[in-house]
Amino acid sequence: MIREMSFDLLRHDLSDEEEVEVIEQTCVAVEQRSRIEDSLEQEAGRLVAHGDYLQQRIAAARQLNRYVTSDDLQSYVSDFIDEHCQGAQLVRVRDGEPARWELDLGPAVRAGFSEFLEKERLQGKTRLATAASGRQPCVFENVLKRSRTDAESISQYHPLIAYVRRRLEADERHRHAVVSALRIPSAVIGNVAGGAHVFAVHRWSISGEQDSERLAFEVIRLDDQQQLSADDAERLVTVAAMQGQPWPAARGQLDGNAVGDCFEAVTDVLDRRYQEFTESAGRENRDRVSFQLDQVDRQEAREIQRLQEIIWRLRVQNKMRTIKANEGRVSKVRERAAERRARLQNRRELTHDSMLVCAGVVLVD
Repeated sequence: MIREMSFDLLRHDLSDEEEVEVIEQTCVAVEQRSRIEDSLEQEAGRLVAHGDYLQQRIAAARQLNRYVTSDDLQSYVSDFIDEHCQGAQLVRVRDGEPARWELDLGPAVRAGFSEFLEKERLQGKTRLATAASGRQPCVFENVLKRSRTDAESISQYHPLIAYVRRRLEADERHRHAVVSALRIPSAVIGNVAGGAHVFAVHRWSISGEQDSERLAFEVIRLDDQQQLSADDAERLVTVAAMQGQPWPAARGQLDGNAVGDCFEAVTDVLDRRYQEFTESAGRENRDRVSFQLDQVDRQEAREIQRLQEIIWRLRVQNKMRTIKANEGRVSKVRERAAERRARLQNRRELTHDSMLVCAGVVLVD
């Protein structure tokens, strides 16, 4: 940085005020870089431990199937087309890894998708919204790669996935939760005891300084009212959804009153967990906002102090014209800080929602 500053001072014909500003900017950059390096040295041990923790969470997510596959993306788009897109087509044209598809959204959905792209400023990110484009070649991939020339790659970050999600969210409140009766072999699920298990899955959504969603699983064994751990409950429901078979005889083999009572118990547990979750998330959100407000105050104070020192030196040199420009910069710093504070204050209080996604019975035999 010092070398670059020296080159700037020597190579360019700068006024005294411009030289002072270049020097001040370099000093601030050097100081900030030094603080970052010191902070990284102090946090090195904690960062290593945090990396180990992330690796453990990634392994657990893989074990519980907490990831989106290419088949999931294809099914997501295919189900949306079947239910909401009259005249649209999704045709498999070639097997392989990944499989090759051709997609035509149809005139009505293509028009809505085009409006979505324009509103979100995503024009040019996809060819699927081109008018009268017909069937476009595409592949579904759950990883980001370089753009393909032979087909359009649809990942979880593709505008079409965002559009489908927006459309489904608009209809979410009018959708009834799925109720299922499934059976799976005990060898598939592992350490879960046999018998009928009543389950429910809720989606918890929170919005504050950060927005997030999570699925909450709860399972209770019908015979002895034994509650499964959170990981076992998630594993049982996920494996049943992916590998289970329909259990049409469930209505005749199970006591409806007992199942209803067990479902109420499952719901009560989820409600208690939801209250604990939102209280904890609310505290974390308030702490996060308070920390960021403190950072805004500190940054504003540093910027204003730097500019006021420049103004003081310019006033000593009686360079009044340049003083006016720097006083305007001070006003801009204060204005930007006030806007950031207002945005953060609006996000201090958490909003949240819980919705039943699916429920039912799983027989482990």
